[in-house]
Amino acid sequence: AAREGLVGDGILVREGAEFAFAHDVHQDYAIAVRLGMSDAPDVTGVVGPRRLLRGFRLWAQMLLARTARRAPARLPAAWREITSRAHDVAGGGDVRWADVPFEALFELGESRGVLAALAAQLLDDGAVALVSAASRRLPDAEAAVPVLDFLLAQADALAPHAADAALVCTAT
Repeated sequence: AAREGLVGDGILVREGAEFAFAHDVHQDYAIAVRLGMSDAPDVTGVVGPRRLLRGFRLWAQMLLARTARRAPARLPAAWREITSRAHDVAGGGDVRWADVPFEALFELGESRGVLAALAAQLLDDGAVALVSAASRRLPDAEAAVPVLDFLLAQADALAPHAADAALVCTAT
C-alpha cells in the first residue's frame, strides 16, 4: 500500500513487477537521506559507484549545513567523515570522488563560516586539493567568491602550486 501511494504521488514508477524512482532527483535525495542514517549502508563495495555521486554530494552538503547550524565546532569531524567516505567509495583512485566533498562545500550557498572552521583541514596540504577541486568544480562566479576570499586570507599558507592555480581561478 505504501508503494502504491508513492506511485500515486509520482515518487515511484512501476517497471514490470518492480518499482523505480520516477526521477533521478528523488533517487539522489533518497541516497542522501539513507547515507545520513545511523545504520547507513556500506557503499564502498558498490559496483559503478558514480551513480551515487549526486546523492553522496547532497548528503555531504546536508551534513555540513546541519553541523554548521547545530554544532560548528564539529565541522572538522564532519569533514573527516565526508572525505573518508568519499575516499573509501572511490578506492582512493578516482579524482571525481575526491572532488565531491569540495563540491558539497561549494554548493552550500554561504560557505564562509564553514571554510573558516575547516581552515586547518583545507590548508593541511597547502590547499592543493581545495584549489584543484575549485578549478574543476566551482559552478559559477558567485560560488567562487567565498573560496577565493578564503584563499586570499590564507595566502601565506598556500603551497606555491596552489597559489599559482588560485590565480588562474581568479582570472577565469
